[in-house]
Amino acid sequence: MACQDCGQERSAGLCEACDHRRQTETLIGEAGLLKATWSADPTDPAAVA
Repeated sequence: MACQDCGQERSAGLCEACDHRRQTETLIGEAGLLKATWSADPTDPAAVA
């Protein structure tokens, strides 16, 4: 079964390199959300909503 992203054969649907890339993209997104959470002013209703 080929990799869904790059097409490498015999990779069980997702090769190691593409799996790491996807995990890295997810972690970067989560880090951005975490940063946004801590930068919001909890006393400002517009920032908390």
